Amino acid sequence: MLLDEGATVIGYDISSAGLFRTAAAADDSGTSGRLSTGVLDVSSEDAVRSAVDAAVVRLGGVDVLINAAAIQVCAHTHEHTLADWNAPWRLT
Repeated sequence: MLLDEGATVIGYDISSAGLFRTAAAADDSGTSGRLSTGVLDVSSEDAVRSAVDAAVVRLGGVDVLINAAAIQVCAHTHEHTLADWNAPWRLT
C-alpha cells in the first residue's frame, strides 16, 4: 500500500522467499523502482543497527518506520524464562 501511495520503501525480512514475493508484487503493480529489500535477522541488534543506518543513508532520512517483526514461541507468558525472552532465535 505504501508503494501504491508513492512512498519509497526498504523492506527487510529474515526470509529471502518472503522478499521475493514482495518484490514480485511490486513488479506486478509497477512500483518496484521505489522498493529495496534485504535479508535481516532482527534478533541481531548489530544487524538491525546496520540496516537502519543503511536505510537512513539511502533515503536521506526515515519518515516512517513500521516494525512488524516477531518471533513466536508457543507457551504461556509466565512459563517463559528470561533466557527465552533474550534468546537469539534463528529460523531454519
